[in-house]
Amino acid sequence: MGKANRLGLALAALVAVLALISAGSRLVTVHQQTSDWALWPRAVPSKVQFAGRDYSCRTDAKLVAAADDGALGPGDAVLLGLAVRGKTAGGADIYAAADAVPASIRVLAGDGVYSCTRMGGP
Repeated sequence: MGKANRLGLALAALVAVLALISAGSRLVTVHQQTSDWALWPRAVPSKVQFAGRDYSCRTDAKLVAAADDGALGPGDAVLLGLAVRGKTAGGADIYAAADAVPASIRVLAGDGVYSCTRMGGP
């Protein structure tokens, strides 16, 4: 094996190691934000951070499913009285009442509205 081949092999190995480190770092960052092991956060992750608190958003917490065209129907009344107060790590809108730290929030994603409950103490 020539010197050029060894240098090319070492460079390829270095690139592969850097890619693995970068992907691992991204996995840990997304996990810390959302409790999901993924490279990119979902619109409605398992954990949403809002108003300095963590909220649990389970996939079975869907209140209203969106129609095939993505629009909400008569069931979107679950958002009445709430205002957009932020976004999830995945970019979905967070709806909440004007309370300083609400007991629950709603997340409007492309496939429906989810209810998320505050984790931890009062």
